Amino acid sequence: MAVNPRVDFYLLFLRPAKRNRFKTFRNFAEEVLLVPHTASDVEVFGTLQDHFMSKLVSTIASDDAIKKQVRWLDTEENLYRAYKPQPDYNKNIIWGVLMGGRYGRNGLLVDRSNMDEDVNADAINPTKSVLRYFYFMLYLPLDHNEGCLIIHSNSREESSADIFRSFLGKLFMDNGNYKKMMTRHYCPKYFQNLFKEGAVLKQMQFADTYIDSGLNANGIVNDGGEKSYDVKFYITPHNERATFDNAIHVARSLMQRIGFSFEGNIRYLTDANTSRITVENPETKRNQTFSLDTDEINLCPAIDLVGIMSENDFVEDGTPKIEILHEKMLSIFLDEVLPELRPDLED
Repeated sequence: MAVNPRVDFYLLFLRPAKRNRFKTFRNFAEEVLLVPHTASDVEVFGTLQDHFMSKLVSTIASDDAIKKQVRWLDTEENLYRAYKPQPDYNKNIIWGVLMGGRYGRNGLLVDRSNMDEDVNADAINPTKSVLRYFYFMLYLPLDHNEGCLIIHSNSREESSADIFRSFLGKLFMDNGNYKKMMTRHYCPKYFQNLFKEGAVLKQMQFADTYIDSGLNANGIVNDGGEKSYDVKFYITPHNERATFDNAIHVARSLMQRIGFSFEGNIRYLTDANTSRITVENPETKRNQTFSLDTDEINLCPAIDLVGIMSENDFVEDGTPKIEILHEKMLSIFLDEVLPELRPDLED
């Protein structure tokens, strides 16, 4: 498969203008969208859905800084017209297929099979957008200030996550009451564990900066006084490749045993300012680098859909079948992700 279908998860945070204020998405609907306090949850979420759709045809759906646009087009040319964003009231979810992509550059749109010099071509100019389809699922809990976005793309290069995050940030912003909503890339523990199961140690990296005291072996002072040097070490296992669970132990053990002489003193790798470890999943060829400088391991690997969906779950161009993708993402979100995000909902 030429494309590389994937999903990315993001956490979304409402940001009231006044510090230390806890505001929920229901509060936003009441204060900004003027929903009555007596409105039912279905009415409130319906208003959020209407707000979402109305802004897709407004100026906030474009971002001149990153030269991208996100849209919904109700035309026959839209292959995923049946997946117009729709609300799931009981779960506080909006999901569907939108289009997003770049604008601001000149180009030509041609039939690649016609090699004639004078082939008919349509001009793409800076006022036109080149839009690609993407599936999304947006969780906006009415009783909380933290939401979640799941977004699909067929590769990192064509990802619409940046423009969609920009759109959402401005969607939940209101002058004087709410700042631009913050988003943070996030990998649920469920997918971290899937990555760990097949991952092996690929490389260890250690870096530090050392100061030359100014004297060389002959006791002569160097011109310019003290000099600093960036020193880096790379350790790569060859025969035995430790699994993820053992990789951290292997790395820290080597750090305590490997050193070098500096100004007559032995400096071990445990003294390095920067210590990183890279692990790789041989099946997906994905790797992840994280820091060993702290006890908290920040693991956020790419989430490949090929490992989650079967070969028959994709259409000819490599895009996942939307019905199956949504079914799988919804199941994983409800069963694995939501309990992690909202432990307060557990019985």
